[in-house]
Amino acid sequence: MTGALPGRPLEDDAGRLLDLGTKGSGRTPWSRDGDGRLTLKGGVREVLATEMLEALGVYTSKTFSCSRPGEQLYRGDEPSPTRSSVLVRLGHSHIRFGSFQRTWHSATPSASSSCSTTRCAISADLIVGEGEDTPAAFLRVVGQRSARLCAGWMTAGFVHGVLNTDT
Repeated sequence: MTGALPGRPLEDDAGRLLDLGTKGSGRTPWSRDGDGRLTLKGGVREVLATEMLEALGVYTSKTFSCSRPGEQLYRGDEPSPTRSSVLVRLGHSHIRFGSFQRTWHSATPSASSSCSTTRCAISADLIVGEGEDTPAAFLRVVGQRSARLCAGWMTAGFVHGVLNTDT
């Protein structure tokens, strides 16, 4: 792992971005109408699922911790109140399909903000062949990575029905 320099992100030995993120720490722009909290049951389920996927060689984020802050949550799909948790995980990007969807569903959707997200995704780790059309290469790589990711999940028996994840 290489150390981050001022203005430069932290990268692993392969030059991939090391991106820490939390789940369950509260509302974010991606929380939609939810409270942004995670139940302890959901946090433990994610730890077990990511460990299983990693052991099977399927690409997944790496869970660093799952802590219990002590907050009580009220949910309609399990006994309430239930305990909360906050998950900290490592990925190689925080750009997801939802990053593009959020741009178009924001208060002021614009082609320029969508292009900025696309440029960021392309510069993050897209390898474009010489003379290759960048937008076409972007779609090709995203399609290939998404298919490989979903096939890996399905082969491992893990299907959650929401394809809003890192690829």
